[in-house]
Amino acid sequence: MKFDISKQKDIVGLWGIQDWSGNPSPGWSEYCPTHDHCFAVMNKDGEIESSIELERITKKKHDHRMSKYIEDFSTVLPEDFVLVCVNHYAGTSFISENGLWRVESMPFNISDLIVQTKAIVNRKERETYICSHELAHIGSLLPFIGDFKENSLLIHIDGLASDSCFSVFQYKNGEIEYIHHGWEPLEVVQLFGFNDLTCAMLDLDDNHRLATPGRLMGYSSFGKYDKKIRNWLVRNSWYKDFWSNPSKFFEDVNKEFGLDIKEFDLKNQFFMDIAAVCQKEFEDVIYDLIIKFKEQIGCTNLYFSGGSALNINLNTKLSFSNVFDEVYIPPCCSDTGLALGAACIIQKLRGGDVKKHSPFLNSIGLEKKVIPNLSDEIVEKIVDRLYKEEVMGVSIGCSESGPRALGHRSILAIPSSKRMYTRVSTEIKGREWYRPLAPIIIDELAEEVFPNSTKTNLSRYMLCNFDISEKWIEKIPAVVHIDKTSRAQVVYKEQKELEPIYKILKRMWEKYGIPCLINTSFNGNGRPIVHTDEDAISTAKELGVDFVLVDDKIIEINDNAKEE
Repeated sequence: MKFDISKQKDIVGLWGIQDWSGNPSPGWSEYCPTHDHCFAVMNKDGEIESSIELERITKKKHDHRMSKYIEDFSTVLPEDFVLVCVNHYAGTSFISENGLWRVESMPFNISDLIVQTKAIVNRKERETYICSHELAHIGSLLPFIGDFKENSLLIHIDGLASDSCFSVFQYKNGEIEYIHHGWEPLEVVQLFGFNDLTCAMLDLDDNHRLATPGRLMGYSSFGKYDKKIRNWLVRNSWYKDFWSNPSKFFEDVNKEFGLDIKEFDLKNQFFMDIAAVCQKEFEDVIYDLIIKFKEQIGCTNLYFSGGSALNINLNTKLSFSNVFDEVYIPPCCSDTGLALGAACIIQKLRGGDVKKHSPFLNSIGLEKKVIPNLSDEIVEKIVDRLYKEEVMGVSIGCSESGPRALGHRSILAIPSSKRMYTRVSTEIKGREWYRPLAPIIIDELAEEVFPNSTKTNLSRYMLCNFDISEKWIEKIPAVVHIDKTSRAQVVYKEQKELEPIYKILKRMWEKYGIPCLINTSFNGNGRPIVHTDEDAISTAKELGVDFVLVDDKIIEINDNAKEE
């Protein structure tokens, strides 16, 4: 299919469809939920000039109120541009709070890839397209890979897109070809957010379903797969409507297993095993689906996106099954990458190139931020303080795309004791006891500590698990999960935007023999990752972080923060 898209205009990508709830917080299943609204500007040469995930500036996690804020972004708009709006099951039209942005609805088929529509922005009609939610997820890979390899499988899986939770495309002869969309994995995908049982088990109410994936994945590692539990859950539709009759679940547990349990207790092995069954079912169903289409089409590389691509165990299985030559997943595979993805799809469909970018693309409001060249003196002070078990926040350059902190908005600490795990994860972050902390390590040490971590590009974005060399398990206990794996991020010397972190890691190894650091996102429990320097400093005070690296300055965190 050919598209007559203007080639000399910049592109503005928008993901901002309102859900049906009218609530100030993200709505849920009965309201056809949308979340993680975002906005991006790409120039005609394929470079991302401006980008923002809405939650970073509103400080409201998973914010879905783009209609309220988009008029504030007029200062970064090009004089003329192509607008592309991402659709959703909730609709295809968009209108801003004061009506200065109006995107009209248009009938849409996923196989169309995009359709043209009408839009008015700031009282002027704009060339406008609607991109399917499914394809925008696929497009979110392009800023980080540049282009797809010939004859590749492109797959999206998430909770709810425009007319599916699962879609398949093929990249062949330089073009994206629609293959399939459907709801095949919906039941297992819903275990990670829209299943009442898993949410209730993890003590999450209806307004906090998006916290389920990370918690269920971490908790599942403590359990063992049990076929009897699996068959029982399948017979009962995974108790997806648990909240409509909670007592039935506990009565059934007693009848089926002889366990007199009347409430959830996450230290109970039975619930750990339920979580393990949910994780394995998710992995098996989705892996088999992907392999089915791989064999049907005959592709050698996999490009995978959508919220389900944040499941580390699934990613690890896909990466090391030797079924694909390479598996690619973007750092913003959740809805946080939709505006970027849609802009890239328009650029691709009009025959343009997409430049390869670092993951540090959240730039609106950070126009003066730079990547510092840390002096040896500053590096020395940092590693000495970290070695003394102080905890450091980082605010350098632009912030990360997606939900993982990758060194620009991170909390760093040494991993040399279980006490540091408790301080960082429990005391500072307020996280649950069963959730692991991830390490960050330089490339020249990575294979020694985390074998195979340099053999997949997923380690750049903290999207894969790795076994830990036996000699290091007792030396870095704060980043060793219960299953003796770790979700390591590898930093490469050529990554200029991570040069300050590379210097710190390298010096920590040279001076103290510590090969990696704890790396966790710089945010409080239930809040977005910090964005501005002011956010970083105020959040550090609230959390009890000892000091913050703001560009090339050490900021002490106390009642009268000062620079060093």
